[in-house]
Amino acid sequence: MRCQSLRLYGTARTSFCLLGIIHLKYLITSSLFALSTASLALSICQGEDGELAKLQEDATAKLAAVGYVVPDKVAMERRPIESVIEDLDSIQDEAFLASQFWLFRSLGLEVASTPEAFRRAVVESMAQSLAAYYHAPRKSFVMLDTSVGQISEVLNGGLEPLTVHELVHACQDTREVGVLDLFKAAKSLDEFLVNRCVLEGEAEMVSLAALQGLPALELSSASDFDLGDLERSLSGVGTALIYKSARKWAHHRFQAGGIEALQLGYFKPPTSTEQIMHPTKLGVDLPTVVELPAFGSRFTKVLSETVGELQIHSLLAAAGANRRESVEASIGWDGDMFVLLQVGDSENETAALWRTIWDRDEDAQQFEAALKGVLPSHLETTSHIERSGRSVEFASSQDSAILVELSELLKADPFGMALVKSDAASTAAIEQAALADLPNSKLEEDNWILQKYGMSIPIPDGWVLVKIQGMDILQGPIEAGSNFRTNLNVIAIPNPGGIGLDQHLKLNREGLSSIDGIKLDHIELSSLGDVPALRFEYYGLFPGTHQRLHFLGALYLNGNQQIGVTLTTNQIDWDSKEDALLKVMDDITVEQP
Repeated sequence: MRCQSLRLYGTARTSFCLLGIIHLKYLITSSLFALSTASLALSICQGEDGELAKLQEDATAKLAAVGYVVPDKVAMERRPIESVIEDLDSIQDEAFLASQFWLFRSLGLEVASTPEAFRRAVVESMAQSLAAYYHAPRKSFVMLDTSVGQISEVLNGGLEPLTVHELVHACQDTREVGVLDLFKAAKSLDEFLVNRCVLEGEAEMVSLAALQGLPALELSSASDFDLGDLERSLSGVGTALIYKSARKWAHHRFQAGGIEALQLGYFKPPTSTEQIMHPTKLGVDLPTVVELPAFGSRFTKVLSETVGELQIHSLLAAAGANRRESVEASIGWDGDMFVLLQVGDSENETAALWRTIWDRDEDAQQFEAALKGVLPSHLETTSHIERSGRSVEFASSQDSAILVELSELLKADPFGMALVKSDAASTAAIEQAALADLPNSKLEEDNWILQKYGMSIPIPDGWVLVKIQGMDILQGPIEAGSNFRTNLNVIAIPNPGGIGLDQHLKLNREGLSSIDGIKLDHIELSSLGDVPALRFEYYGLFPGTHQRLHFLGALYLNGNQQIGVTLTTNQIDWDSKEDALLKVMDDITVEQP
């Protein structure tokens, strides 16, 4: 894609003591991407920067070994964040962002006041959150010194994985249908996201093949690439879902036909994000083309969109649905049509209609419940949601008479389609597996229970369980004179290769010791509850942040996953809180898996 967030290829290096970095960003700023970063002078890699030139040379050789020839004229640049706002803006798709703006706004999500302001906010957020991006018009790979990039470099053991990934995009851009052409060909929101997943999925798998070898990739499983909460923390729900889905689809394609199958997917992409997210539906569960009734002459259609499963999932999560609700309410999508209407001659008076079709009645019921659950209270009098069988319809207008008119119009012209039993059956199986994969977090008396991990965490007095980006975070009270809240998080990621705690100890010691501004107090083999675990403590100022913090944590192994627990507090308060916070960690119980 044109932008790149966190990529983790060095799987043996991806270990958990760094999680404090991730949630540190949320809890200081309440915004994942609002951190400042150091500036680097612009340096175009055409023989002027030896370090970048060597990176590019090595990455080019590894890609050539798997059949990807990097163009000679790809420039590799380093730019300060301040210089890339306009650069990023020049490669955004105006129609895609405008459609997102009107969809979000129609559903009451807090977004900018105009499509132009929304676009600007998106681009500025990108500039803070990216490690690198490929600029297709200029044929350049731009590397940024952001906090996300610094974390990625530590976890990956260097910049090579990032470089390889971006150079795959340069290879894709040499095709008859280049990178920008692929996005321009999209006719809807859903198709746009399909194309992004195809682009990123190929880049992810080819990068892994180049770095680890084709045999390692052939022996891998899809679960090896599910970074779960780690990616959600760094990139946000929407971006994390795109990369997770892209890797899942690409791995399925690779297992079916190798690199050639990935390349074919670029030219013949799936017909929906549903097929990207659930590859077992490829070629069999085709999306329904949804129609809306004809509108009266006083209505002018401004835009019409197919939203799709991936965007629905992201939208619900962004609007406040919990993870189970977002999963249940998006799986089973069969088709939809969203339209924005101008009322009369006034450009400022608009109305919206959204008709969705689902594989089963229960899928429609779940979406209806989730949509009603996330709509803000001020839309209660300006919107209408109604379900009929496998169809759920939404209408919105500030004019109550127009709202009634449009709602009645939808009701008088229902959209019906025969049940496809095979689609319903595959959806039931996919939903069951997806729900079983969730952490099953719940509150039980004064304990936070994570059933999947066999973990129970006593909740200290005054602490509350909150959701950030759909993730559960245990937070302490707001500190006097500060907006910082002591917090505890639990995250799981794969443990590919099944490396043991001794190796994790070595990797984490090396990783934490390499970060400027951070002092590792200790890291040692110990226990958490009844299971062997790493226990660690470190403190200091992470790059790109403004507050000195203190961290306690633990890492233990559960099947093919690493489970990490990180407790973060303000360094200035550590002496007064040390005993109480050590007790919080010591009181955590974990049963043997």
